[in-house]
Parts: sequence; C-alpha cells; structure tokens
Amino acid sequence: MAFNFSGKPDTNDGEEVPVPSYVPAPVVPASAPVTVIAKGVRIEGDFGGEGDMRIEGEVSGKLTVGGTLTVGPEASIKAEIKAGSAVVLGKIEGNITAEKRVELKSSANIKGDLKTQTLSVEPGAKISGSMSVGGSGGES
Repeated sequence: MAFNFSGKPDTNDGEEVPVPSYVPAPVVPASAPVTVIAKGVRIEGDFGGEGDMRIEGEVSGKLTVGGTLTVGPEASIKAEIKAGSAVVLGKIEGNITAEKRVELKSSANIKGDLKTQTLSVEPGAKISGSMSVGGSGGES
C-alpha cells in the first residue's frame, strides 16, 4: 500500500488508498504544584503561595494560601490563616479566613474565629470561636 501525506488519496491500480489521519493526543493540564510541609518539619514566620498547600508538620506565624490549604491530622498550626479553601483534619490556633469553603473533618480542633462562604463540619470536629458563614463570604 502507498500512502500520500499531501492530504490527497493515492491510487493503487485504480483503487483509492486511505490516507492515515492524524489525531492529536488530548492535552492534559499539568496538575498545579502542591507545597508540602512534612511531619517533623517546623516553620515559624510569615509565608504563603499561590497554589495548594498541605501541612503535616508545625507552623506558626501568618499563612497565606491562594489555593486549598489541607491541614493533616497530626499537624499543629498557630497562625493567622488566609486561604482560597481549607480542609482541616488537625489542630489550628488562630483565625481562619477562606474565600470559598472550609471543611472541618471529625478530627479537626479549631481555636479561633472562622470566616468563609461555605462551611462543612463532620460530627466530632471541635470549634472554639466565632463563625461568619455566607453573606460576604471570606472576603475582607
């Protein structure tokens, strides 16, 4: 069989020969990087980033996360937090402001004020502080 890549079918003894078509592979967006503060790591000071962050260690100071902040079950945070969204399984001492959503899992322990657009609380989660949910959301 003969193939003609000019876009026109080639002929072979009077019969048309199919031209192979090119189908590009689907474009898969690269996943956004996630900053991880591992168990056993302790960070003090003001820091943050535009992407997602997962904390399994200890953080104190001021924390700003543009994406989703995930606080692991053994994490301990003493900080003022601003994030796009937050999923909390560990301990936080400090105020939390999230633009979109906060999810408090059953192992979460929060001592501080919370401000967000949407709040999800599993049975067993502990919260000590005031909450502002809905309305103007986490915008300040």
